[in-house]
Amino acid sequence: MRQTKDSHEEMFKDNTLTKFIFDNTNIKGQVVTLCSYHRDVISINSYSQNVSKLLGEFIAAVCLLNANLKYNGRLILHAQRSKGLSSIMAECTSKNNIRGIVRGDFSMLSDQIDFYQMFKKGTLRLTMEPESGDRYQGIVPICENTLSGCLEYYFEQSEQLKTKIKLAGNMQTAAGILLQKMPEQTSSDD
Repeated sequence: MRQTKDSHEEMFKDNTLTKFIFDNTNIKGQVVTLCSYHRDVISINSYSQNVSKLLGEFIAAVCLLNANLKYNGRLILHAQRSKGLSSIMAECTSKNNIRGIVRGDFSMLSDQIDFYQMFKKGTLRLTMEPESGDRYQGIVPICENTLSGCLEYYFEQSEQLKTKIKLAGNMQTAAGILLQKMPEQTSSDD
């Protein structure tokens, strides 16, 4: 395994993003750890431990996904219930500016209530806004028990890339790992 040249390990002292490629395979990935960024976002509001955990997963996810973009701009990840105003959103720019917000009544959110139960009949939206060019939005139904599962479903539907994502968050740290199987490269004998 080797790190790629555009690794962002230098983000800030306790916030890192590292890209890597497994040698002799078509598998690439990245891992993100956010400490002070995550604490800054959740300190703005007095979020409960369970809400902070979920918001941490959103922040880690949007950073992982933003690292794959090949243009300057911003990426927004947003889940919303079909009824009511409850939603959760995280955003990351190409300059690593991160923000997140939770709206609505999440008092029922607990370790026993999964992502699907919280947002059933809702949607997960991934919006890419380049600094120049057209905005793109991908929307998938919330049909999995975790944010990771919904994002894997998104990649299966839109990118047709086999993708595995694992996310975690608590009151101190948000983290995630993304692995993708890239299309096979064909070599031509010229």
